[in-house]
Amino acid sequence: MRVSWGKLGNQNIDDYLSLSTYALVTDRFYMFDGNTQSLFTESVMGNDIITWETSTNLDFGVDVNMLNNRLEIIFDWCNRTTDDILLKLEAPSVLGIKPSISNTGKVRNRGWEISMSWHDRLSNGLNYHVGFMLSDVKNKILDLKGYKSPSGDLASRIEGQPIDALFGWKTLGLADTEEKYEKYRKVMETYNPNFAMGDVILVDLNNDGKIGSEDKTVIGNQIPRFTYSINLGFDYKGFDFFALFQGVGKVNGFIGRDVIEPLGLMSVLKEHYTDSFDPANPQTGKWFPRMTLDSRLNYNNMEHWVQDASYIRLKNLQVGYSFKFNQSFPIKRMRVYFSGQNLFTITNYKIFDPENALNTMSFPNVAVYSFGTNI
Repeated sequence: MRVSWGKLGNQNIDDYLSLSTYALVTDRFYMFDGNTQSLFTESVMGNDIITWETSTNLDFGVDVNMLNNRLEIIFDWCNRTTDDILLKLEAPSVLGIKPSISNTGKVRNRGWEISMSWHDRLSNGLNYHVGFMLSDVKNKILDLKGYKSPSGDLASRIEGQPIDALFGWKTLGLADTEEKYEKYRKVMETYNPNFAMGDVILVDLNNDGKIGSEDKTVIGNQIPRFTYSINLGFDYKGFDFFALFQGVGKVNGFIGRDVIEPLGLMSVLKEHYTDSFDPANPQTGKWFPRMTLDSRLNYNNMEHWVQDASYIRLKNLQVGYSFKFNQSFPIKRMRVYFSGQNLFTITNYKIFDPENALNTMSFPNVAVYSFGTNI
């Protein structure tokens, strides 16, 4: 059994935050001795009591070896609290200066991890092993001293929620039937005056008969709750095999408008032509709203574009065979092999690579197939 406790400071903060910053005023001058002089003014307030962020870690662990070391189990429970996180708090405009960065935030990460492995050798010479790892982490903002992210931000910081939780409007799908269109038309026209069949329906969360920023709420979590992996392997009479599966569970990704919004009536996504609502041929079950020039409001920060980014992927596969030669042969050993990376993925995430769900502009992971020999 293991128990550990530690405290660590993070010195990776900007230099000179304790000092006020002065800036040149370019639109006002004063005269001195017949010459025009520029003005300097204090632009950002310094903070002479600023300090490092501090993480406090507590861990309880158990290591178990059983059945002649064939079965190994490792379990850890940990709690990490980070205090004095640096934030720019809001200040009244009458202050006349940008407020300083201060040590105000507090975040907690709490979770557990378990790994299990079994390896054995059978009487026929077969060596094999099986491994499994699963972890669960809950991230929570404990204190922001009243700070709130701007309501227009997709990634928000709200007390009681995970860091950079997705923030926007909840949705009810598309207005893909005449009945749904008439039911929500009045309230939706307060948000989209051109609301029509095939547009996204937003939820009037506070029931005031209109859609506004006050109806926004947390619509997703970008930090995976579960991370897991499975590895399998064996070797037998010259053959060897290894496979690694890896994945995450209970995590959301957001498909941004910079990619999914059609440019006018043009689109780079084939899904726009196969899965968009067509007012001339209305069908339920479509995911993309109608393609139109006057309804960019369908592509704002809303739950409709939040996707389940859970996945399991065959991350690595390797199969090989080793040849044996007699002592008189100049080659002592030769192995031929096939290796593959990112061979297949099981996911419900639409369009993009779920492993890059937080960055829709990044290249996806590519599949790589390799054949080779070691002599």
